Amino acid sequence: MDSPELEGLVAALEYLRDQLRDPTLGTGLLLPLLSTALNEGTSQSALAARLAVHEVAVSKQVERLVDLGLAERRVRPGERHYAVWLTEHGAQVARTVSEIVAGKR
Repeated sequence: MDSPELEGLVAALEYLRDQLRDPTLGTGLLLPLLSTALNEGTSQSALAARLAVHEVAVSKQVERLVDLGLAERRVRPGERHYAVWLTEHGAQVARTVSEIVAGKR
């Protein structure tokens, strides 16, 4: 089966594993990373809704992004819930992953 989209996702995952020196990374971090890049400052509940997954799952995915230095959680002024932003390193990784998925790299 020849699928450029699938090949792009596999290449992006390989890049992510190599960049972060973590061969255990799975596809579960690709979508939260890219979705946060498109919607920085989004709440975890909005991220969960956008990805159609349970908020607990997103919380764990975001925690992993934070642990890897790709994202940070902040409370927006006047709110009680965390919002998610990418770090500078996370933004660079997300740009590269997007280029790989799009076949531009």
